[in-house]
Amino acid sequence: MAVATCIFYAVVRRPSRSCDMRRLAPLIAPAMFGVYLLHGNQVFAATFWYAVNLCIPSVTGPAMIAVNGVSVIVLFIVLTVLSMMINTVLVTPITGLVMRSSLMQRVSRRVDNMWNFDVR
Repeated sequence: MAVATCIFYAVVRRPSRSCDMRRLAPLIAPAMFGVYLLHGNQVFAATFWYAVNLCIPSVTGPAMIAVNGVSVIVLFIVLTVLSMMINTVLVTPITGLVMRSSLMQRVSRRVDNMWNFDVR
């Protein structure tokens, strides 16, 4: 994950005129983390990977490389879309509610004061 984070940071900080990655970063970063969390989730792992195995045809020989390559790409796209949906429907609204609470704002101010060494 550290290497992926460094690569992502390097891509975002790269000067580019054609595609501004700084606008895409807030959308892509949570989706990639969501893909990581979804494919390694211990609660749903057995059911999820069983369903994936049912969807991928079993072939042998050189065609196996192509089928598995396409399967990995499709799986990554499906998990990315699922992650973006979960982020939009669940994570963002819940985070907004939690961050607006007065308790969280007090805790956040205290952490900011300690982090900035502001003793009051």
